[in-house]
Amino acid sequence: MNTSNHEIWGFITRNESKKVPEWICKMHTLNVDDLVRDQQFRAELKKVTPSYLEHLREQIGLQARGLEWSEILKNRLKALEPYLEVFIVWVIISVNNRTVTLEIDPNTDTIIHIEEY
Repeated sequence: MNTSNHEIWGFITRNESKKVPEWICKMHTLNVDDLVRDQQFRAELKKVTPSYLEHLREQIGLQARGLEWSEILKNRLKALEPYLEVFIVWVIISVNNRTVTLEIDPNTDTIIHIEEY
């Protein structure tokens, strides 16, 4: 996968993995440049670092935002641990008070993890 916003947006809205929420797929006709401009779409290539995984473990242990949030973090940690020291694409889509975050392996075009708020 090319890591341009256009390529990522197309990949997400095609939803070939059937993991992406339907409301995101219905937005396939929107221009990703407009979404970026309006701060509704952000994609970054980042490395999964030991310090980030340790941060997740600490937050899980603290349960500072409650049990439900700790479960979300546990799922994220479990999904990301196999990608330690690997660059992945982190995507945030936030439209009409709904937010989805996705982590994507750009080498295999695999959606690693999705969270919806």
